Amino acid sequence: IGASNSAGYRTGLDFGKLGYWLLTSYRLQTMITLMQNEIPCLNFESDAIWVRNPLRDPCLYTSEHDLIVFRDNKDVGCLGFGWLLLRPTSRTVALLQETKRRFDTQLERRRGQSPDTWAHEVRGEQQFAQEVIDTNAVGHIQLRNLSPNKYVSGRWYIEDFVRKEVKEDGVPYVLNFNWIIGNQAKVDRAKKWGHWFLQDEAKGSCENPLLLRAAMATMLETMQ
Repeated sequence: IGASNSAGYRTGLDFGKLGYWLLTSYRLQTMITLMQNEIPCLNFESDAIWVRNPLRDPCLYTSEHDLIVFRDNKDVGCLGFGWLLLRPTSRTVALLQETKRRFDTQLERRRGQSPDTWAHEVRGEQQFAQEVIDTNAVGHIQLRNLSPNKYVSGRWYIEDFVRKEVKEDGVPYVLNFNWIIGNQAKVDRAKKWGHWFLQDEAKGSCENPLLLRAAMATMLETMQ
């Protein structure tokens, strides 16, 4: 995918383009390989704020479920791959394999096309995974749902009632930067809400601890 682009991996893969979906398929295969080698996997998006250390959340290490999942949109009920803990069970392997089979089938008609081609008709892998789970297509998958008020989607930024529910439930662990398209749009929104921590954007650094603590305090105020 990167080799087909003269800029390589230095450029983003726009959501909805074929390259984005091909990389999604590769991610599924990576997770399958990890599960087959009995390696647990915590899958999360890097464009998020870890408001608190989620690795200290008992829900992540006291459960024996196949999947511990984040719901990107609790009104729809589809699991999100933006925060997903997978345990290496035979059920998890079967789920991922069937999800990838269904996901890849829709990409066949795009075979040979440029990764820069828009492919808006493609459905996300989490939708297929949810269908496999709901229909017990590979047997019963043991799920544990994380609290949407502790692992929060980007709806927090755009819907008042979501912010209200999160505040009433205390400080969350993670706030995801989704529900918006484009890197610059994410940066602009983070700055608007006081959720941006870089002090030197050219260098990509935040070396002054006093300024960093002040920025983090401002961020916490928006959550309380």
